[in-house]
Amino acid sequence: EGKRTTRACMTHLRYLARVQRQLGVFHAQSHRKKLVGLRHRILTDFFGVSDEQMKVEREKSRSEPNAARDKLRRTVQVAKQIWNERKEDILRSVHNDASEEISRIGMHIARMIEIFKKNQSAGRELEFFLQELQREVNTIGAKAQDSEINMLTVIMKTEIERLREQVRNLE
Repeated sequence: EGKRTTRACMTHLRYLARVQRQLGVFHAQSHRKKLVGLRHRILTDFFGVSDEQMKVEREKSRSEPNAARDKLRRTVQVAKQIWNERKEDILRSVHNDASEEISRIGMHIARMIEIFKKNQSAGRELEFFLQELQREVNTIGAKAQDSEINMLTVIMKTEIERLREQVRNLE
């Protein structure tokens, strides 16, 4: 009975690891879209420049280094202005970043797999990691603004509950 339960736990953990990797991909894509949007707003609102015009400016700065240095100074001044005017948008974007939580989920899953591979009876330690996994997933769910990420957090919560039942059977 114990070996079957351990195998079931390992299956749940492997599935959680796959979902965690997929969550990381969706999160990176979502975060990138937000940053591209913020960059576009900055270029158009503050510089009045399109993406195509920025490419032309980059090429020009390579051929004229002194002009590039002066332009950098002006850019820093504008960046300070942008920070003062758009601080809330920028901080909100940073606040919604769930990269750390996704990374910690991966570390918790890896540690739990190690415990199962060693065939240790570590019910309390496993319960602790399950609690931490639940906490991280809840945080991601609270930060998420994309339906795909929310869907994956629901899947992870369900899987964590199944895993919790299996761990209780081990004890």
